Amino acid sequence: MSADLQKTFINSDAFTIISELKNMFQDLARVERFETHRQILETKLKKGEPVSPHVLKMIGLIENMSRLDQQFSQEMAIDTILHSLHSGYDQFKLNYSMNSLDKTLTELHGMLKTAEKTLKSDKQDVLMVRGGKFKKSGKKRNAKKGGNKASPTKKTGAKSVKRKVSQPTSESECFYCKKKGHWKRDCLKLKEDQKNGTVVPSSGTKKK
Repeated sequence: MSADLQKTFINSDAFTIISELKNMFQDLARVERFETHRQILETKLKKGEPVSPHVLKMIGLIENMSRLDQQFSQEMAIDTILHSLHSGYDQFKLNYSMNSLDKTLTELHGMLKTAEKTLKSDKQDVLMVRGGKFKKSGKKRNAKKGGNKASPTKKTGAKSVKRKVSQPTSESECFYCKKKGHWKRDCLKLKEDQKNGTVVPSSGTKKK
């Protein structure tokens, strides 16, 4: 008690002193209790923030309410903390509720830290897939597909060579029948003699 208060109650009995002090500080306690309760209701864990400092802050506020003569039951304290978590912990909250777990605030703190590691691991896997982790396999497939396309290119080249072969003109002379307008390979007389077995050699004598 400060010196000023001691002077105020120097001639008062114990009951009077307690009554006066209660009236004096009751309004202050009411204001502090209201402010603490407001912080409990408005404190929310945002995505990307660590869960441990958040839970420790909530536990401190709940304990402060108990100090201000506003006791939170264990179940209410757990529900309040779970309610303050973001949607990423929805599965954790569902499992906790379905299994009817009965944990202390310290045990809940440890469970949430473990759940946070799982959430980070799942998030990294999703980012790796979205970032193109499997692009290498795609390149291999594309390379194989590209390899299959090589043969049509060769065929195209063969066709282009075939197109370059010149055709006989009216002045072209056949080396077999000596007539103009075709070549030996297209000579009808040669084909006929080959069929009959009487092919004429280039010297001009008949082959028997």
